[in-house]
Amino acid sequence: MATNVSVAGAQHQIVNLPFNTAANAAVAQTLLAGLYSAYASNSLDVITASGGGTPTGTTEFFVDTTSATVPAGAQYAAVAPTVSGAVSITGGTNSFTLVTGSTTNVSFTGGASGSVTVASGGGSDTLGSSSSSTNYAFIDGSASLTSGNWVAVGEGGDTIASGSGATSVVFAAGSGSEYLGGAGAAVVLDLGSSDSVFGGSGAETVFAAGKGLSDVEGTGNLTFVATVPGGGTASDSVFASASSGTATMFGSAGTSISFTGPTSNNLFVAGAGNETLSAATATGNNIFFGGSGADSLQGGTGNTNDFFIAGTGSATMSGGTGIDQYVFVSGHAGGTDLITNWASDPNDQLYLVGYGGNGISSEAVSGGSLLVTLTDGTKITFQGQTSTLNSNQVHNLS
Repeated sequence: MATNVSVAGAQHQIVNLPFNTAANAAVAQTLLAGLYSAYASNSLDVITASGGGTPTGTTEFFVDTTSATVPAGAQYAAVAPTVSGAVSITGGTNSFTLVTGSTTNVSFTGGASGSVTVASGGGSDTLGSSSSSTNYAFIDGSASLTSGNWVAVGEGGDTIASGSGATSVVFAAGSGSEYLGGAGAAVVLDLGSSDSVFGGSGAETVFAAGKGLSDVEGTGNLTFVATVPGGGTASDSVFASASSGTATMFGSAGTSISFTGPTSNNLFVAGAGNETLSAATATGNNIFFGGSGADSLQGGTGNTNDFFIAGTGSATMSGGTGIDQYVFVSGHAGGTDLITNWASDPNDQLYLVGYGGNGISSEAVSGGSLLVTLTDGTKITFQGQTSTLNSNQVHNLS
């Protein structure tokens, strides 16, 4: 059910613009509050797209035709819901506020100075700006941010595409939102569920704070941070669609990140709490940092070379069929860890850093596996290993 926003129109008419969500309607009403006051005191100059006159001071510009060039002094425009098809608006020289309902598609180009603020009730809008200022867009429906630097907020089920400028996107709620990356750098904060991010050629930083984000990396570098505010669990998927670029993924308590792709030197960092970081369907090389909780760290598939650095918690580490390297640093380890595939791969290597001449305190075979205790109390189980470690695979680095 649409929420109407009342706008003071030309000839002192009141026009109701429909908004798909109450959240964006509230944003529009906040933006209009000062204009309402000016309108009530008769200090607001109101014209239409085809109307004459020279605007003075603070001006409302009411669009009721299919195209309009905003007068130089205009600071605000509203698009009438009776306009059919697309409306094309060219901005003036000042900072500008645009409010448009869900029944009209708007193509807007901002002026050369000042910032643009857009509150959209829905539809499919194309927004651009030639100014170096930061512009703001509150989106219901879809928006293509063709040029300029933007901060965009989607309320759920929205599609936001960026162009050549820097873009920051917040998916505030709902599900099924999509972000399409462009050539500019992007920061995406996802608070919704079942959303998707498709990377472009620019570098991207993605904060997955919702429930189940699917991220397809473009050709730029990706930083992916997964969190679950308020507790619970969340599963996120990251797909590298090209061999160029690298991905860095940070987990946190309750998160599960699954990475797929051909890129190499991808970085997985576990935080506090229990989490799963998996490159099980990736074909490139990966680096894993264990955290302080019970972590599951899964290396790549096939002949990949994975690099594991143990943390203070309890980690299960599983490498691929290539040469995997497991590193324990004195003072930064101390947990109880499990290495699952050591016995099946004689090329894997164990590095003990900072333990002096020999970091191994004891070795004992029990229950079909080898239990190794390091001098700092770290316990490592080598699953399926029925003999002590081959000295050619153990390296003590002081």
